[in-house]
Amino acid sequence: MGLARVITSEDENPPERALTQAECDAIQAAARHDRDNRLPRLHEVARVAPLEPTDDLIESRLAEEIEYAQRLLEAVGDCFVSDPVILERHETTMQSFDIIGQLLGHLSKVVGAKDKHQAIDRIGMQELRSRLKRPAPRSN
Repeated sequence: MGLARVITSEDENPPERALTQAECDAIQAAARHDRDNRLPRLHEVARVAPLEPTDDLIESRLAEEIEYAQRLLEAVGDCFVSDPVILERHETTMQSFDIIGQLLGHLSKVVGAKDKHQAIDRIGMQELRSRLKRPAPRSN
């Protein structure tokens, strides 16, 4: 289930996504201490309709292949994580596996969606969303 936006009890127009762990912690603390019951309950949160799949066969197949690559990467990562020696030596690198997996998942959804702009707007990784929405370079 996706949320239309992050909601805090402090702000009527909060940011779409917390940028730091401190902001995440603040949002969670606000939710825990919501004495006025101003935060919506689960049944009050609007559900986001699923993206409509593309009609383009090649784009559909590309999305499937990207998803397959994501699953393979996760399987390899799971094997490495189960080895304590590798995990201890390569902890930061292993975190990169997770980030790459997330990137592939988002790209797969964009490629497989009929409305690519809507799919990009739903990407939870702000950095990726910004890169995909950056202005096209001007041609001379």
